[in-house]
Amino acid sequence: KYVCTVSALQKLGLDALLQQIVSLLPQGMPFYSEDDLTDLPTKFFVGELIREKIYELFGDE
Repeated sequence: KYVCTVSALQKLGLDALLQQIVSLLPQGMPFYSEDDLTDLPTKFFVGELIREKIYELFGDE
């Protein structure tokens, strides 16, 4: 177990935290290719864009 003291506001201890996180990650092949940005289908994002534009036009959910 590792305890890491950090202050995001003062930017203290962040490098040690990052090093500790990386050391705990499993080694091996990545699950996704570097070209994959998300595991969600394109249809999901199209729907989100349509909803966003509707909310912008009508200003109400």
